[in-house]
Amino acid sequence: MKRSASARTRATTHNRGHAQRVALLRRVRAHRPPHIRFALHPISLFLLLLAGVLIVGWTLHISADAYTVTGKVPAPPLTEGAVITSPADGTTTASNTLLVEGTCPDASYVTLTRNNAFSGVSVCAADHTFHINTALSPGTNQLIAQDFNITDDAGPTTPAVSVTYNPPDSGGGSSSGSNDGGSPASGSTGSQPLAPVEILSSYHFQAIPSTQTFTYQVTLRGGQAPYTLTIDWGDDTQDINTYVRAGTVTISHNYTSPGYYTIIVSISDSHGSTSTLQLITFIKVPGSSGVVFSVGNTTAGPPENPLLSALTASKWLLVAWPAYTVVMLMVASFWLGERQELRLLKLQPIRVRSGTSRRRTSH
Repeated sequence: MKRSASARTRATTHNRGHAQRVALLRRVRAHRPPHIRFALHPISLFLLLLAGVLIVGWTLHISADAYTVTGKVPAPPLTEGAVITSPADGTTTASNTLLVEGTCPDASYVTLTRNNAFSGVSVCAADHTFHINTALSPGTNQLIAQDFNITDDAGPTTPAVSVTYNPPDSGGGSSSGSNDGGSPASGSTGSQPLAPVEILSSYHFQAIPSTQTFTYQVTLRGGQAPYTLTIDWGDDTQDINTYVRAGTVTISHNYTSPGYYTIIVSISDSHGSTSTLQLITFIKVPGSSGVVFSVGNTTAGPPENPLLSALTASKWLLVAWPAYTVVMLMVASFWLGERQELRLLKLQPIRVRSGTSRRRTSH
């Protein structure tokens, strides 16, 4: 019986001690400062967890954008070839520049070669026509139009068109230069004429997001230095650069709106000789993967989503990660401080009265 009463007393004492500790815990939480109460609230902790998931996903998305996809899904093959309708075969001209026009299939772009050298490119318009400004070399020029689909697969070949360029001072078609890739002449001595000034390029189609810079390499050849290079970027802007010698140069431009742009590169040398080269580029919406040939206007794809643009900007991560880390450290310090306070309270002795009363001993 004495053991049973002692056990009940210990249980009662334990229960009362636990109740007092719970009361102390509630009192501590009730007297939290407002900032700690807000930081340790369950809803605040849940929102912090969601923010962490968002930042991690954002980081992974930006990292994924850094990879280059090398796979290729071929577009439907072209069943029609590009055909030059103007100028006619056998045409003779006294101008060193020529507008080449023709027909082409839908969803294609057309390159023009002159004597087996790249001489210009154009997107097939909505009315299934192409227009390319090209330079001519003195003498006979063999012009060939070749169409390609959006994955750079060539369509059927078509016959070449022959055009003869007779410079006004050539006396009937004698060639003063060649297009065989030889060394450019830097001047004329005696009866050796100066090679015509040219812009050469090995064309490759580019589709880049508007957040990147369009860059391209062209080679200046022939004529007499210095050269003046005028670039019409197709977006109502123009660059004029001067080069003191022949060779390969890099041109670059930043486009602000998506769409197709026709780029006209013109060169003139110190003698006033000129040449021209037509290029195209496709500026796409950041994050989009599709390429659609449509030149009815300068808009390609749906309007850019400002939220998507903000989320794809990696610079914001430089702010998001430090801010999130600081907030998490603050919450952790508040929680650890409260845990320490409760631990100290638990270590304090708690006096609990038992149901028995002490007898005073009289002496």
